[in-house]
Amino acid sequence: MRKLKKHIFTHANNIVVGGDVASLLWALKEDYWIAFTEPRKPLPFERLNTGDPTQALWEFLALQLNYRGKILGVTPNQSIRADGDILKIITKNGSLLNYKFDQLVITNPEMFEGGRIKKALDRKMFVVDTVRMSAQPHNHTYYYHGQDFVNEIHFWLHGKRKTLEVVSYLRESELDIFEHSWVPMRYTLLDIARDLGLKGMKGGGTRTYPLRFDYKKRLVRPTENHIYYDEDKIKFITVNENELWNEQTRTIWQKWSESFRWTDTEMTNSFRTHLGSNQ
Repeated sequence: MRKLKKHIFTHANNIVVGGDVASLLWALKEDYWIAFTEPRKPLPFERLNTGDPTQALWEFLALQLNYRGKILGVTPNQSIRADGDILKIITKNGSLLNYKFDQLVITNPEMFEGGRIKKALDRKMFVVDTVRMSAQPHNHTYYYHGQDFVNEIHFWLHGKRKTLEVVSYLRESELDIFEHSWVPMRYTLLDIARDLGLKGMKGGGTRTYPLRFDYKKRLVRPTENHIYYDEDKIKFITVNENELWNEQTRTIWQKWSESFRWTDTEMTNSFRTHLGSNQ
């Protein structure tokens, strides 16, 4: 173990730090190695501008990069930082892995320790609150509310109970204020449920119980980054998956993922060539 902590891997000369689908696309396009503290797998309802499921694309890209040995460390990793031109990754079991790099690109700065902020932003956040609802059966799968707080609702069936994924778009400074907490959200959900004609579970005889909501968890992800100082070999960039994704790559991905040729080098190169291309 001590020898491993001192060993410096030299094969991963160009590395990107990021775990979302944009980072994986960029790593594959530029033929970079990739490291992340957490695999930022999209939620089932997320879609690209073309309508393609972002989660399915993320899973396919992760498989491609993993198959080619391009994912560094152990998923998930505890921390990632740079010491000179050495990227230091502490894995989930506490092991230290050192990688010498020529270029280090940071796409998800919250996964990288030591970045110097040049300009702090009141970042816009993608917020998903998971709520369980006890109600009579219904056919609703989606509802658009249109407000920053409770912007849209996705309904998922789990047994006799519906799981609601309540999506909001809030500024970082708005996350902890009462107006955006569970109490006002519950009243908003009650109003929406009644407008949709939803009713609580049936009891004995003609009795109907009130609608019941049980709060489970909140997921928060930034949709934009602070502005950071670049270092000699370290650059902070913003990558948008919809700017890399296009009809050519979509067509190749569909053929590629549905065939036995998913390990084919020619298909890989064709996919990489068309990423970010407007032609």
